[in-house]
Amino acid sequence: MAFKFRLEKVARYRQKLVDEQGRRVAEANRVVAGIMARIEAVDEDLARHLVEFGDAKAAVISVQGMMARTMWVSHLENVREEYAADLVAAQEELTLQRTHLNEVWRDLEVLTKLREKQKTAWQAEQLKQENHDLDEIGQIRADRQRRTKVAT
Repeated sequence: MAFKFRLEKVARYRQKLVDEQGRRVAEANRVVAGIMARIEAVDEDLARHLVEFGDAKAAVISVQGMMARTMWVSHLENVREEYAADLVAAQEELTLQRTHLNEVWRDLEVLTKLREKQKTAWQAEQLKQENHDLDEIGQIRADRQRRTKVAT
């Protein structure tokens, strides 16, 4: 008879929860990475426009052009601030999802350790039963040998 863990359905359900939560953590991680990529793009755009402000090579400076650049740079700064706020929220969500993953992982680990403990106890009991059966077989053989010696 093979070892059967009575809480196997529970363990499979907990594993399913761990897998689902792992996917949620990965999705939250992708969101954070996406926002960070957008922030880097906006930073590069800002840096490029700020370099253009300092470009003294232009012979004619247009007031309207300067106003448009200033408005665009302020717009980019506002977009960056929005992305920064989104990043903070996404990082908080990632932390929350990781915490939840740790909790469901701990629950699964408890069941895994219980399974191993029960399996070890079952194996010890099987070994004890097997030794007991072998002892009985040995006693029966010894008894038969004595009987055959006595009969002859």
